[in-house]
Amino acid sequence: MLWSFVTLLVLLIGLAMASSYLINSKLVKQQISEQVSEWAGLPVSVRGEPVVTVFPYLTVKLKDVRIVSNLGKDEPDLLAMDHLKAEMYWLPLLIGNFEVRRFNLVRPRFHLEVRKDGRKSWGLENGSLFAVNESDNLATFENVDLGRFTIQNGQVRYINEALQRDEKITNTNLSVIWPSTERSAEISGDMVWRGEPVSIRAKSEKPMELITGGLSPMQLEARSKQFEIKLEGTAATVSDLQLEGDLAFKAQSMRYLMEWLGFSIKPGANFGAMELNARSNMIGASMALSDIALTLDDNQLEGALQLDFRGPRALIQGTLAYDRLDLSPYLEQVEGAPTLLDQPIRPQDLGLMDVDVRLSAQHLILKDIELGRTAASIVTRNQQLVLSVGEAFAYGGRLEATLEMKPSDTDPVCLKSHLRGKVSGVLAGAFLKALNKEPPITGTALAELDLAGEGKTLRETAANASGSLSMVFTDGQINHFNLAGMMDALKLDDQSEPDALYEGGTNFDVLSISSTLGNHKASIDGLRLTAGNLALSGTASMGLKDGDLDFSGTLVRYRSNDPATHALEPPQEQFGFTLQGPLLQPSLQRNVVRTQPSGTSETITVPGVPDSVISPVPLEGVDGNPAQKGARMPAVNEPRVEQQDNSSPSPN
Repeated sequence: MLWSFVTLLVLLIGLAMASSYLINSKLVKQQISEQVSEWAGLPVSVRGEPVVTVFPYLTVKLKDVRIVSNLGKDEPDLLAMDHLKAEMYWLPLLIGNFEVRRFNLVRPRFHLEVRKDGRKSWGLENGSLFAVNESDNLATFENVDLGRFTIQNGQVRYINEALQRDEKITNTNLSVIWPSTERSAEISGDMVWRGEPVSIRAKSEKPMELITGGLSPMQLEARSKQFEIKLEGTAATVSDLQLEGDLAFKAQSMRYLMEWLGFSIKPGANFGAMELNARSNMIGASMALSDIALTLDDNQLEGALQLDFRGPRALIQGTLAYDRLDLSPYLEQVEGAPTLLDQPIRPQDLGLMDVDVRLSAQHLILKDIELGRTAASIVTRNQQLVLSVGEAFAYGGRLEATLEMKPSDTDPVCLKSHLRGKVSGVLAGAFLKALNKEPPITGTALAELDLAGEGKTLRETAANASGSLSMVFTDGQINHFNLAGMMDALKLDDQSEPDALYEGGTNFDVLSISSTLGNHKASIDGLRLTAGNLALSGTASMGLKDGDLDFSGTLVRYRSNDPATHALEPPQEQFGFTLQGPLLQPSLQRNVVRTQPSGTSETITVPGVPDSVISPVPLEGVDGNPAQKGARMPAVNEPRVEQQDNSSPSPN
């Protein structure tokens, strides 16, 4: 037995040493070329003589192997590799049978191209792997022994003319295990895509069913330092690749991932860690996500989305619901990085995709502003964007707003925006306290805003906007403005500015303001403030940047403390005045008229104030009296003609 074993061993060693002489290398070269060409359905060329080695496996190495492109011989080769190593079984080869246990592709270069007319650089349907069923004219997969394939240091270039994509993958090292078409297939390995190492793994339990249009259990995984994606479910290829199953996705930084995928995102602290779990159904270039559980920047949402990239523009539609949505990180100013308000928006960006997404949140945070239940929507169509807040409950009231954006008619790089908003029943003190430590005004607020402007960013658009703003405050208080102190100041005969004018505050019944905005200025067409038996009215202009105020008005004292009766009774006293200077503490210029019991008016000259500033204000000019309509308040330094009221005394 020992001598028999030694004899067998010597024979095997001798056979191995003589294999390179016993094997017809030219025949092997021809057989390998024909086999690859038969599988691919495309011509294969091999340059150079094959090299046969016997250790550690019987290997035939072919140099400079190329597979011609399905687009034509003049196009870049579908596959070109430095070497093709075929590891084969000894004995079948010695008797003329061609059985390869492993193909090893050394430095292969794949050129995958899709033309605008749909033609592709590959065409495996013409190879022996497929057969056409005559009964239904559908492709079926032939039972072929394939073995294992390995790719060492490969490169892939993918060009899609219709999608205007040109992707390159380098340093590709893959292992494909597919013993035969009737058994499971698995591919695993790593590559470098856009400078980032990525490892992949895919397994199909029934690859033949998958390729011919049936269903096959499928597992897909892709990992890198920044993201991880996993899909487990079933797959099919009826007309397009279809995947259905549980999708799990994680990313350490969505900002980095979006930049890696080619989206231009400015530096900042937002778009951080993200985790997504959903039920997915992908058909070709469209995907439906249901039962979404997504976490981004500590914001958690649920809902459903439909993504469709089959048309000329991508389509995104769905419904997302948040319990708590904090948008503060996206509005904060990071050094060297713009916020969303300063992010340039190009008109062509609005035409990249069609969006119809409905959003809802139980608690919405915008930096210092906190809103309750909020419902909003984002819609883009034909290069137009509409951001609508259907309702938002906050600070005891309700808010509505709609922002429309579309390309400018005059400037191709700017957007034209139109903002309409409405506030009802909001507690002004609570709202303003969220912005400042001490609110300048309290009360229940009603407001309507209508603005339009153009710009490259939202901040620039807001700065250039013009429109109208009307506000009404009821049952509130104005801080640092004492209306009674103003009355006392207007009664003084000297030029001194009493401290009581800006100390304390004024409890008011109603404050109404109607204004127009434009050129960085607010023009108040009408203002009326009633506080007990006092009523203040007039017109003003205020700079929105410097806060300078120029207010000409009238202060009237009535007998009754009920503002509803002021229009029916004559005033007890009335004073003309001008407030000029900083908004928080303007200077008071007095123009006093006192109503005497006889009904006459007495002009008081204030020392140090020019006569052109001082003139009586007629009784019939009081706001609220019908005679007031059409009356114009004189300018600050406009000469005025003093008038005496010689009418008969009032019965009262």
